[in-house]
Order: sequence, then C-alpha cells, then structure tokens
Amino acid sequence: MSAKTSRRNIAVVALWYALTTTTGIVSPEILAALMKAAPHGLGLSVSSAGLVLTVEMIANGVLGLAARSFERFSSRALVVTGFSANLFANIATAGATGLGPLIALRVVAGAGLGLVMIAASRFVAASENPDRLSSVLMVGSTILNGAGVLAVLAALGLVTTTFAAGPYAHATVGRTAGSADPSARPAVLAVLFLILATGLLNTADAGLYTLTSIVGEHVGVGEEMLGYILTGAMVAGIAAAIAAGWLRTPASRSYGLTASILAKACVAFALVRVTGVGGFGAMATLYSITYFYAAPLLLGASAHLDRGGRLAAQVSGATQVGVALGPAWAAILDQLSGTRAVAAVCTTTLVMSALLCLMPMRIVRGLDHATS
Repeated sequence: MSAKTSRRNIAVVALWYALTTTTGIVSPEILAALMKAAPHGLGLSVSSAGLVLTVEMIANGVLGLAARSFERFSSRALVVTGFSANLFANIATAGATGLGPLIALRVVAGAGLGLVMIAASRFVAASENPDRLSSVLMVGSTILNGAGVLAVLAALGLVTTTFAAGPYAHATVGRTAGSADPSARPAVLAVLFLILATGLLNTADAGLYTLTSIVGEHVGVGEEMLGYILTGAMVAGIAAAIAAGWLRTPASRSYGLTASILAKACVAFALVRVTGVGGFGAMATLYSITYFYAAPLLLGASAHLDRGGRLAAQVSGATQVGVALGPAWAAILDQLSGTRAVAAVCTTTLVMSALLCLMPMRIVRGLDHATS
C-alpha cells in the first residue's frame, strides 16, 4: 500500500504530536492549579513547579532518545500504552500529597507521551513528504497549545487510536526521491551530529526565549505590549513553518536550515543591545521566525536519513531535553553574570549547532542526487 497518508490520519497524528511535544498542553495547566494554596492545590512555589515540568519534559525526551529499545512494539501498542500512562498520571496527580509523589507521577506522564512520540515519528518517516508533514505538525501543535485545550485532548487521542485503526500501521515505506533506502541505516556520525545539533539548538532556543523575557523587562515593555508583540511573533513564526514545509529541494532545505540557525545566533547577539520597544519587537519576531522555520526542517531531515522513524524519534527526544534544560541554565547564568553572558552562550551554541548540521544535511542532498 502507498505511503501516502489521508487527511484524517494526519489530523490524528498532529494531535498526538501536539500533546507529546508540549508535554502536554495539559502539564502547565495542572501545575498552575497545584500552585494554589491548600485545599485546592499543593501551594507549589515557582521553582518547584519549574522542577516538576523540567523532569517531565526530560522523561519525555529520554524515551524518544531510547527509540531503539521499542522497535519490536507496534505503533498502536505504543500509542495506547503511552496515552493510558499519561491519563493515569494526570488523574492521580490530583491526589498527590507531596513534591516527591508529584514528581514521580509527572515522570510517568512525560514517559507516556514519549512513547507516543516514537509512534508519531514512524508515521512522519513513512510519509511521502516528511518535510511538509513536519511543517503541518509544527503548525498544528502550536495552534493546539495556543488554544489551551486540556486533558480532554488526551482522552480524544486515545479514542482516535481505536477509530483510526492505527493509521500508519498500513503505511509502507516507499523509496521516494531524496530518501534513503529503508533497509539501510544512516551513518553513525550523521545520526549523532543531527541529534546533538538538535539538542544544542533547542537548549539555546529555550535559553534565548528566557533571555527575551528578561530583556523585555529591561527595555520597559509592559505586559499588554509584550502580549501583542509575542502574538505577532507567533503568527509570523507559523507562516515561517508553512514556508519551510513547501521548500522543494534538499538543497534549499539544507541551506535554509543553516541560514535560519545562524540568523538566530545574530538575534541572540543583538537582543541584549536593543534599547527600545521597536527593536525588541523586531528581535522577538525574528527569533520566532527562525525557530519555526528550523524545527520542521530538522525533523524532515531525520526522516530522510532514516525511513524507519527511529532517528525522527531521537531528534524529537533531543528537542524535549533541550527545551527542558534551556530555561534553567539561562536563568542561573543571568543571575551570575548577566544578560550578555547568556547571549554569548546562546550565540556560541547556535553556531555549533549549525556546524553539526552540515554533514547530515550534505548526506540528505547526496541521497537526492543519487536517486534523481
């Protein structure tokens, strides 16, 4: 059967992907409720809530990085198990009596969605056009997060698993232009470089997002104005993700990825030097555009290198781990050395990420040339 996917199946996987890459849409809302004083909450401090969300995202990412351990399990089994674990953890969280049990439950929740990520990554890798599908998933997850849809989406994801009859259980991996032989494994160095590049990129991205908030306060951007700026930046970013999905050649995707990461490095360098609201808004918008542009290109490249979906899951796992660690190091470094130090680390990390992407993207271009 063709690897082409129906719109319904893409919608189902977009839901799974959205829930997984955000560690929930659900988790931040749960933590906000638990930060309330007793009897309605645990009275968690901001630092404790940050710790809980961080370990949950790391658990999510580690499962993705360990995708090889789950290759013998069917995609449907992973989705059902993952969502069931996540639902159980979300329900049991309401009865948590302390920080220790709460952390354990949120680790279960994150690990459950990590299993879903592995299954969704197989679907991306088996699709006819993984680059465009990666763009669709990026846009879909952003919209769902912005809508603030909560635990009902997790239940919906479990129900759609049954009705969709495992949408990608029937998808076969076809050899298409620009893709690797599905029976072949990508070069070890290319895999390691792409995973490391993704982790570095996302920890720098998360650090840069934290830096954006700090700089906004320094230049006197009020809460209302900040909301307008971030909303506009998000819309521009979504447009960039759509544009990335419509790039037609591996060369354009490769050079576009490198250019977007280096442009982000320039944003990190320039952000701490802006003195007005206008300059801050421009930098925040450019940051959003580069973030949304690069993310689907990385996921698409992983699918081209490994049509089995393992690398796509590992890249998604590295994304989660990077996003979890970024705010912590940025906040600590800002307290110790100031915003210029945070910007310098972000810039250096982004340049390293761009360099690490060169070899795997060159292999993707070579695969396209070989199959043309």
